[in-house]
Amino acid sequence: TLLPIAGLSSLASLAGSRAKLVETGKAGQSGLLTAGAKLAQGDFARAQSLFSSSAQSFTTTLETINDAQTRTFHLGSLLPGTRDQIRTVKALATIGNNMAKVGEMITRSFELQADAGLLARVETMSQAALAASPLLREASREADRIDLEVIPESERASVALLTDAVGEIERSVRALPAIANAASELLGKSSRKRYLVLFQNDAELRPTGGFIGSFAEITLDRGEIKDIQIPAG
Repeated sequence: TLLPIAGLSSLASLAGSRAKLVETGKAGQSGLLTAGAKLAQGDFARAQSLFSSSAQSFTTTLETINDAQTRTFHLGSLLPGTRDQIRTVKALATIGNNMAKVGEMITRSFELQADAGLLARVETMSQAALAASPLLREASREADRIDLEVIPESERASVALLTDAVGEIERSVRALPAIANAASELLGKSSRKRYLVLFQNDAELRPTGGFIGSFAEITLDRGEIKDIQIPAG
């Protein structure tokens, strides 16, 4: 059975889009990895620029996929495997795009925190986590749409690690606002907090870890240390 003319035309269109998909996909992936390295080094300005460029590359990839998907509608109904490939590539591009946008948000929050106090930093990170959560939820859903059988065997392990990492990141970021809220209260957001710090000598072992030779009382108010009292002796 021969493919109809529409199917052959769609197949040619899909092949013509492949080079652009590979180019923009690689550019997005490279930018994402480099941006992560710059973020780890504390180069926030460069990291933010790279995350932004990476997101743009993945956006172009998605536009190319959507265009190819429209032109290969008839082909997808004739060749189910093609449909699975397009869905998987689109899911990977969406994950990359969303992760780049999340990276850009987080990096921007770091830049805003440069001269901020500790409490302000905690609250800024909480706001960034809330803003990033919808993107991460979508990335997590897209990870479930990936069909490893259509991924080249040499790349399957890496893609499997990626899908697992997306889920772990989404869960961690989802929990961050609650953790940040608790930390804010511990730092004295609502009222002053006083803490007792015990200094123990592990050379003289005790059930708590060592002999308590001294202690300090620390007062925190809105993330700042207001007072430290260390009794003499």
